[in-house]
Amino acid sequence: MTTAVSLAAHGHFADAFLTQPAGALGAILLAALFWGFLHVAATGSSLGRMYGRLVTPRMTGWGVAVLLAAWAYKAAVWRAG
Repeated sequence: MTTAVSLAAHGHFADAFLTQPAGALGAILLAALFWGFLHVAATGSSLGRMYGRLVTPRMTGWGVAVLLAAWAYKAAVWRAG
């Protein structure tokens, strides 16, 4: 996943997604969250409460499912050679 995050950070999103889909999505998500949290810290915005409402058991389950699917994809690609 670190390779995918590094590729995404350097703007190579397609390569990042092919390397590890969960890493690419995580890099994009973390970049977006960084700016949102910085805005909350600087302005006291209520945007942080919105983020808090998004973290539900259902969303956590979807996140775990995406992570497992990405690892299954990577295992299939690795085995295919």
